[in-house]
Amino acid sequence: MSQNQTNTEITIADQTKKFLVKSMYGFQTILAYGLGQRLGIFEYLYGKAQKIEEKVTSISFTLEELSDNLNLDLRYLDAWVHILIACGIFEIDESRERCAKTAPYIYDLLIDHKGMFYVGQMIAGFYSMASNQDIFVEGIKTGQISTINDIPAAEYKGGQLMSARFGSIVERLFAKRCKEDRKKILKETANIIEIGCGYGFNLEGWMKKYKKAKFVGIDIDPNGIDHAKQLIGENNWSDRVELYNIPLEDYITKTDTKFDMAILNMVLHEMNPDDKYRLSVL
Repeated sequence: MSQNQTNTEITIADQTKKFLVKSMYGFQTILAYGLGQRLGIFEYLYGKAQKIEEKVTSISFTLEELSDNLNLDLRYLDAWVHILIACGIFEIDESRERCAKTAPYIYDLLIDHKGMFYVGQMIAGFYSMASNQDIFVEGIKTGQISTINDIPAAEYKGGQLMSARFGSIVERLFAKRCKEDRKKILKETANIIEIGCGYGFNLEGWMKKYKKAKFVGIDIDPNGIDHAKQLIGENNWSDRVELYNIPLEDYITKTDTKFDMAILNMVLHEMNPDDKYRLSVL
């Protein structure tokens, strides 16, 4: 065996580090972060940051502060904070007694849900997958196909938030690459349809960007459409958008509208539902 081959050989120590140490930290991070979201801790820290006038890079807090404001048990909070210190999300703030603060860049990555670097919803999505693993187990054993209604509405909503994060990135790429004549149409009188508009998070971003365009949003999830209608009402956009709880194949038989752009929001699996075709990709 050559020297190069020897240097790249995987050892049992490498595999142990990967599957034991790194997996343990990864799982603990997902679990503890998901708990923090459910308890409202990260939303509380976000609200606290909004009261600070200068640019926020880190947020400090005490256990007593979280306990008093969120009505949480101090003993469990103490254990939770220690886990997140071990995972690198928090660190000790030595400026005050019994005080912790977010580690470098954690505010941008895991707390500021309106910032461009936010990935917290992605981690929360993995957290919800762990709690719904019985659905996957049952599917693998029986071949039964689950539906949206099998997933708790709150957790499916979290998945839509994950999608919206990618949607904002897609919109920026689109705006950068779109031809100038198309940009002009979109900024003036365009008709835009979003297929799979979900809870309206992604649609909201496009509507804020293209303020004169008319939108249609369709989705097969009634809970998502109800939430999207709520968002539309809060923004007073009822005159600019129509929302329908309807499959794509049904909608296209009921409309004569010609759209200038179609947004496919994670619905490619609906475009070709043939299982044999999908399996052939693997």
